[in-house]
Amino acid sequence: MNGVVTLGSHDGMNELVCKAVGQENFFMFGCTESDIDRLNAGLGQRKRPEPGCNLLRAIEAIKDGAFGTGFNN
Repeated sequence: MNGVVTLGSHDGMNELVCKAVGQENFFMFGCTESDIDRLNAGLGQRKRPEPGCNLLRAIEAIKDGAFGTGFNN
């Protein structure tokens, strides 16, 4: 028999194809609607990085010109 495993993101057409060919023949990737709702619910709960963390030090180094200039435009 001939066959192929199909990759697809979560959109309407790929959902229909997946139902037609069977989940064992289709690899779906990306976020589902419920994943997005869960991620959005947590957005307001994020904290600012702690002072002295590597991210803030890297941002300050960029702002201070350690890697060149022209990043403020």
